[in-house]
Amino acid sequence: MSMKYLAFILIITSFLSCQKGSGDSTTRNGKLVVYNKGVPGNVSAQLVERIDEDVLNYKPQLVVIMIGTNDVSHRVPYDQYTANITTLVTKIQAQSGKVLLLSPPPRGTAEITTPTYFMNDRNDKINLILDSLSQSLKCYYLDINAAFKNAGSPNSTAGSYILNSANSPDRPDGVHLTLDGTAFLAKEVAKFIKDNKLDNISLVICFGDSLTAGNSGGYPQLLQKLLN
Repeated sequence: MSMKYLAFILIITSFLSCQKGSGDSTTRNGKLVVYNKGVPGNVSAQLVERIDEDVLNYKPQLVVIMIGTNDVSHRVPYDQYTANITTLVTKIQAQSGKVLLLSPPPRGTAEITTPTYFMNDRNDKINLILDSLSQSLKCYYLDINAAFKNAGSPNSTAGSYILNSANSPDRPDGVHLTLDGTAFLAKEVAKFIKDNKLDNISLVICFGDSLTAGNSGGYPQLLQKLLN
């Protein structure tokens, strides 16, 4: 399935679900339901605050967590970030849920002048923390950061999966994803879930910030289509 086709599907499904909020499932008709619990601007501490209501109440079999972009922007200390991720994982595991940690995508380096978007060194540290925690806490880890880099993003062209002045002149923030970037993320997560035989379940929750929330569905909406 091509990235262009996935992006087209994302546009259509986003249009059809434009009245949905971030807490809605992408659909209830498939055998596997994906809930989008992304909230723009969230840091890891805010996920800890809302995990009971937004995740544990639903008793999901798998929770996909992608958080850290705003922690990097706000310079949240690494030990606090580590403690927050540990809390999230252990709470989910206490309900016998499985956890998949995703590293945040890389940031653009030449799109805008705001200093907070040039923190790829801190992003790299976050990735190391997540990798280490996945081993110590015995949960899953997918290096999305590396996947984007291996796909050649970010770059300065309109084809970059990260917003820049060529593909988003009104919002070249170097952080958020294009439609193709969102489709790429969904495809990588779906492949990992299938490869690790985690798809024989009924409920997945995607938990995170605006990179999860997306526009009227984000990557979780496509993820469900890819898993059904």
